[in-house]
Parts: sequence; structure tokens; C-alpha cells
Amino acid sequence: MEMNSVNDTHPPPFRHQSLPQHSEVAMSSNSTKRKVSKIDDAQTLIAERFAKRSNNVIRQEVLSAPPTTTESPQDYLDRLFRQRGYSIERYGGLQGGYHCKPSTLQVASHGTEIVKAVRQSDVHTMKNMLDCGLSPNPCNSFGESIIHMICRRGDHKLLQLFLDNGASLQITDDFGRTPLHDACWTPEPFFELVELVLQNDRRLLNITDCRGSLPLAYVRKIHWNQWKEFLEKNKDIFWPERDVSKEGEESTPELVMKSPHTTPAPLPVTPASNDLVKAVARGKIPADVAITMTDDERFNYKEVTMAKPQVISSAQTCNQRNIQCLPNVVRYSCRGVVAIKPNQ
Repeated sequence: MEMNSVNDTHPPPFRHQSLPQHSEVAMSSNSTKRKVSKIDDAQTLIAERFAKRSNNVIRQEVLSAPPTTTESPQDYLDRLFRQRGYSIERYGGLQGGYHCKPSTLQVASHGTEIVKAVRQSDVHTMKNMLDCGLSPNPCNSFGESIIHMICRRGDHKLLQLFLDNGASLQITDDFGRTPLHDACWTPEPFFELVELVLQNDRRLLNITDCRGSLPLAYVRKIHWNQWKEFLEKNKDIFWPERDVSKEGEESTPELVMKSPHTTPAPLPVTPASNDLVKAVARGKIPADVAITMTDDERFNYKEVTMAKPQVISSAQTCNQRNIQCLPNVVRYSCRGVVAIKPNQ
């Protein structure tokens, strides 16, 4: 009974009773080490699985998150210009030849019908209007031009049509903005149109508005990466590497060295009177009708103005004009029927 009680309370004697005491301790320690090793291996496996799962989650979050960057397209372009030997000098859009007061023909060519054609991207109607003698650079008295509007809408087909008709992109509005400013100020990038603008004058990237903002400052931050990719892709086309030590610093744009209001807008290929241009631009005469006129008819067209009828409201006025008025005389005018009663 005592043995049973002992066996119940203590583990059975070790199998190798003849082993020295220190060997028993060594075996016991090895067993403990194996147990600890198994625990460590299990913990390591769990940690690796957790880390792998965490990495997958983090990777998915990174892939789904929008790309972020701290370098703006303008900073990237400045760095590119320095590396390739181009000037990063800024020039005010209102201080040089890029700015010119609109001519009478330009203002006459700006109307509701031409704005409607731009909003509808109506290339056919716009072509007929330009063939009628409208200015290739229509704008209002503030310099807000159709070219700016087309660039802001990203319509490269309409822009190409105006360029084919002699339009100039070296212009600014009264705020100093060039067409490239508006090409950057779009809800989505329209790089096909941007290429057209840069092909005509890549130095527009150095022109600032009246606040000192360059065109790339108008780009939305969510589109920064797309614009930098575009600039990187086209750097060899627009900015091939140049050796400053041999070629010198890039020269100042030619128009910048001119005074404002000295570079008028190009004239249309087909001349027409301002009256006809105004009538077509405002929809009073359809472009399809005006285009059938001969060159002389378009050039000599005069708007017919009706003399404003005068309303005689009293016999006294009649007497002053030596007109005999009878009682209850009824006369007709543009304001309706007027009953004239002589003064008593």
C-alpha cells in the first residue's frame, strides 16, 4: 500500500538506474531543450504565417492605394531641364509679345454660334465658319479666346483645324494665360492636344500668368504621375540633350524680347467684312449660306440696319415739325398703335 501510494504521488524510477547522476541530469536537460525547441519552432511557424498574411494585406493595400509623390511635374521638368541643358527662366505672359490687344476682326469673330460649335465639337460647322472669313484667333474684348476654350476642353481635332487655318498659339488672355495653361487645366489629361501645343511652341512652358504661375502649376495633383510619365516619354523629342559648354545657355524666346501689343493675330485666308463675320459668328447668317457668296460679296457685305421709327405722342410735337394733326389721329409705330390727341 505504501508503494502504491508512492507510485501514485511520484513518477516511476528512470529506466537506466545504473547511469551516473550527471547523465540523468544531462538527459533531462536535453529533453527540456527538445521541448523548448519544438515550442520555438511552432511559434516561428505561426509568426511566419502571420507575417506572410500581413504582407499580403499590406501589399494589397499598397496596390489599391492611389500613387502618391511629393515631386510636382514642374519640379520634375526643372530637374530635367538642368540635366539636359535647357533654361528654367520664367517670363511674364503680359510683359512681352505674347500679349496683344484683340483686333476688331477677332472680336467680331467671337459669338454665340462659334461657341456653340466648340461645345458640340462640330468640326464641319467650324470649318465653314473659318472659310467664310472668320479670324483664326477669335476672342472677346478681354482676350478670352476660342483657342483657350478648345484647349480647356481637350479637343485636339478642333485645335488642329484652327492650326490648319493659320491660328497662333503664341497668345495670352488678359490674365496672362497661354493656351498651354488651359491645356493643363483640364479634368483629365489630354496629351494628344498638349503635343500639338508643344510642337508649335515648347517655350510656352516658361511663360507665367499674372500671378507668376507656370502652365504645369495648373495640373491637378492626382494627375502628377501621368504628366511626369508624359514628360519622360517625350523628353528626347522636345528636349534632346544639348552641351551647354559648346552651345551656351538657351536663348530667350523671341516674342519675350518684343513689346506687348506688337504681334497682331494672323489674318484669315479668305477676307470678309466685319459685318459678315459678326453675322456668321452670331448665327444671323448660316455659315452654309455665307460660304456660297463670292469673294467680292463677302468682302463688301454690309449689315442692313433699319432706322428706328419715331413715335409722335402729342400734337405739340406735330406742330413743332409742321405736321398737321387731326383729332383722334391714329398712327403706327414699332411700339404699337399710338393715338394722338391734340392739346386743347
